[in-house]
Amino acid sequence: MGSHHSKIPRDEFQGMAIADNIAPLIVINPNDARAAQVFTFIHELSHLWMGLSGVSNIDVFESKISGSRQEFFCNRVAAEFLVPEDLLLFEFEKHYKNRTYGIETADSISRIFKVSGTVINRRLFDLEKIAKDEYEAIYKQIFVRWKATEAKQKEKQSGKDGGPGRNIMDKYRLGDKTTKTFADAINDRKIGLLDAAGLLNVPLNRFGKLSDDLLPSLTQTH
Repeated sequence: MGSHHSKIPRDEFQGMAIADNIAPLIVINPNDARAAQVFTFIHELSHLWMGLSGVSNIDVFESKISGSRQEFFCNRVAAEFLVPEDLLLFEFEKHYKNRTYGIETADSISRIFKVSGTVINRRLFDLEKIAKDEYEAIYKQIFVRWKATEAKQKEKQSGKDGGPGRNIMDKYRLGDKTTKTFADAINDRKIGLLDAAGLLNVPLNRFGKLSDDLLPSLTQTH
């Protein structure tokens, strides 16, 4: 899901699980927040453990407390995996000063578990450690802050005169291991150059340059 053909807004799609006995698959929307992607991955993995396929729109920035039993279960699994209840409650009591819960508390605990503050906020609500009005108040603050950060990033990106070349971005998107695997397969005559370029979504005239650093003989051989 890393190409320009799949730039789907995070509001429409977070992840997908395809349950298959031979080749189960999980797809994550790269346009989502990094912390949300981790949560989505564990959520989708829970779907596969149950042998169920489906497209999920679980959103760690969602304030509504609703959903199907299946989605609720997968959310609980992801939450327990990333933020174990006993460890969370220990940190919560340590940071919970003067019986006042605020965004600073959520942020402090989130840094310990390396998740977003909104995950901590929702987890504490599900564990009945904070009231609904507290949960919704913190959610709104986190959401406003996140939207402001997103807007700044877009503005910064649009204001750039230049940036990394397409070859560099393709290497970053695909990773060295994937690129080298395809390059080796081409040299071994297991796959054609045109098919490899199509599968990796890289124009044929740039595929050789993409592989130069990993396998210099590719462009010489083909």
